[in-house]
Amino acid sequence: MTSSPIPPCPSCPPHAAGGHGCAVYPSSVTDAEWATLEPLLPAPGTTAGRGGRPEKHCRRLIVDAILYIVRGGIAWRQLPMEFPPAGTVYAVFARWSHSGAWQRIVDALRDRLRVRDGRDRCPTAAIIDSQTVPAADTVPRSSRGWDGGKRTNGVKRHVAVDVNGLLLAVVVTAASIQDRDAAHRLLTALRGRFSTIRLVWADGGYPGRLPVWAKDVLALPIQIIKRIPGATGFHVRPRVWVVERSFAWINKHRRCVRDYETRPDHHEAMVHIATIATIDEAARPNLTVFKRTLSFGVAGTEGDGVISLVLAAVAAAALFAIHARGGFTKFGDRWLAPVAGVLVLGIGIIDAEEVSGNEVEFMNTMISTGIGWGLWVVILAGAALSASSWVVARIVRNR
Repeated sequence: MTSSPIPPCPSCPPHAAGGHGCAVYPSSVTDAEWATLEPLLPAPGTTAGRGGRPEKHCRRLIVDAILYIVRGGIAWRQLPMEFPPAGTVYAVFARWSHSGAWQRIVDALRDRLRVRDGRDRCPTAAIIDSQTVPAADTVPRSSRGWDGGKRTNGVKRHVAVDVNGLLLAVVVTAASIQDRDAAHRLLTALRGRFSTIRLVWADGGYPGRLPVWAKDVLALPIQIIKRIPGATGFHVRPRVWVVERSFAWINKHRRCVRDYETRPDHHEAMVHIATIATIDEAARPNLTVFKRTLSFGVAGTEGDGVISLVLAAVAAAALFAIHARGGFTKFGDRWLAPVAGVLVLGIGIIDAEEVSGNEVEFMNTMISTGIGWGLWVVILAGAALSASSWVVARIVRNR
C-alpha cells in the first residue's frame, strides 16, 4: 500500500528541518477522526507531574501504526519504515491496554453513536455469544485450549453487544472453557459497567443454572433464543444475528482472525481496537453501516424495502385494472390491493421494531423520528393503502 504525506498533525513533537508528515494508509485515521480520538487518549507521562522525557514520536503515527497492525494482521516487527520503531509502538500499545484506554475509547465512541441515532446513552439490553479462533504458535499453552465442538485449538472470545451490535464487554479465555462457565465473568463485567441493563439475550449454548444465577445474583434476566426445532442448516435467529454480525465486523481485521497475542488482555485490546476502527468507518460520510436517519433503517432499499415497493406496485396495478373495467371485478382481484397494503404495513411495523431495538423501547422511539424517515413513509403508506383499497373493495363488491 502506498502512502502520501500530509501536514504535521498538532500532536507531532518538533521535528528536524524538512518537516515530518503522518503517513496515510487505508487504515489510518482521518483528520476528523483524529480530532475525536486525540482527547480520549491517555495523557503523556510528562503532563502528570511525574517528570520524565517528552514523547519523541507523534501520537497520531503511533495510533496509525497500531491500526495498521490490527487491520493488516502483520507482525509487529514488519511495520513499514515510516512508522515509529516497532518496539516503541508495542510498548505504547501494551501501556494503553494495561490502563484500559482502549475500553474507554470504545465506550465514548459508542455513547456518541447511540446519542446520534436517537437512543439513550446507556443501553438497556444486551446480546451475548462466543467465538472460537485458532491460536498461533506464539500463544502459550497456559492461555489456549481445545474446543471439542469446533475442533479448534485456540482461544474463545466472549462478547456482549448492544442492540446495534456495538461492543459492551469482552472476555478472552482458553477455547476449552465452556460458554456457560465463561459467561459468569462476562455477565459480572457487564453488570459492573452497566447498571441499566434489564435484559440479556443468548443462544442455546447458555442453558442450565446460568440464567437462574444471573437473575438471582446480578439481577440480569436472560432470554434463551433456541434454534427452530427440526430446522437444518443456517437460519437467522432473532437478536442472535446482531452479535453474529459483530463477530463479522471484528473478523474484517486480520489480526483478530487468529490469536497471535501472548496475553489474553492483549487479545481483548485487539477486539477493542477493531471496534474503534469499525465505529470510525461507520461515522465516515457515504457509509451505510449505521445510517438509519437517512434511509429505510435496517431494511434500507434492500430486502424488505424492495418487497414493499413490489407490493405497492401490485396494489396500484390491481386498482388501475378495477378502474379500467368501470368498477367491475372478477376472480376476487378486488382484494389484491387490501392484502398488499396490509403486508406493506406489517413490514414497516416489524422493521421499525427491529430498528428501535426491543419492544420496551419501541413506543419511546415512535415518538421521535429515530426510526428514519424511510420507515415512516412505509408505515404511513401501508396504512393509507390498506384503508383506501379496503373502501374500494367494499364499493365494488356492492355492484
